Amino acid sequence: KAEYILQRMEELTLAGVYDVMPDLIAWNTAIAALAGHNADRAHALFQRMQERHDVNPDGMTYSYVIQAWLKRNDERGMQMAQSLLNDYYNNHHYTNDNHHPDKDLTLDPVFHVVHAYQQQQQQRVESKFEMTTTK
Repeated sequence: KAEYILQRMEELTLAGVYDVMPDLIAWNTAIAALAGHNADRAHALFQRMQERHDVNPDGMTYSYVIQAWLKRNDERGMQMAQSLLNDYYNNHHYTNDNHHPDKDLTLDPVFHVVHAYQQQQQQRVESKFEMTTTK
């Protein structure tokens, strides 16, 4: 429903009703709703937000889409999550300086989730290798 409401807001805005132009909260709400069950659709909405509107995604926007990809628990999901994380850090001038004005702390937990997932994948590879070498 959130995606439908956002679509209607866009249609009304195009028709000249600017009071209902989707803002960051509307985009984040729709993306978060989709991210709970469909990474592809959440990502498509994220891209639409960037392509068609003057609203820029924030750390929460990225966080929702990254988490959606990680929920897939597969290689493509991991690659997409890593790509989005890199995109966020590159485009938002992320630094390790906690006092940097452009640093958005909302992605710090996501970074740790991505890192933990990478470690888990590495352990799986090592475990499979050990099983094949001990037989």
